[in-house]
Amino acid sequence: MDRILHLANDIIGIIRKFRVRYVAMEGKGASYGSRGQAQTFQRGGLAYVVMTQIWLACHLFPEVVAASTARKVVLGYGHAKKPDVMAALTANRVELGSDHEADAYVVARWMFEQVKEGKK
Repeated sequence: MDRILHLANDIIGIIRKFRVRYVAMEGKGASYGSRGQAQTFQRGGLAYVVMTQIWLACHLFPEVVAASTARKVVLGYGHAKKPDVMAALTANRVELGSDHEADAYVVARWMFEQVKEGKK
């Protein structure tokens, strides 16, 4: 539990420091089929703890988006695999260190597009 709260507090610190107005998280089946139901349940529980802490501390409710939805908006096709995401971003001069960073970038960019279009 300490680790989860430490993670949530780190996120809240960043939200406050940079005066973040919108938060997006990858979700909606992000881990289904990856390593079994137990891990899906654990990750889902972690997500809800972090989301609750963000709400309580910052009065922001994170927008949850499926990876395929974010990828479709940002890359033009939703079923891109991780290497395809990295390649597409690199081709657009977005250099990231890992596929996890690439996924986070795509979700953040999706949120930016939603706000820009007045959907949020």
